[in-house]
Amino acid sequence: MLDDWNRYVDDFIQVTPIEYKRVLAEEQMKKLRQKIAEVQRDY
Repeated sequence: MLDDWNRYVDDFIQVTPIEYKRVLAEEQMKKLRQKIAEVQRDY
């Protein structure tokens, strides 16, 4: 498999725990809120 990696790489999937996805989404929302607050301060 390793000798022909390019052939097999697409057969793999990424497994992400639900809690990790939730944390990432919360971080994205926090950044978005900060950007909104910055824009509102400018007006």
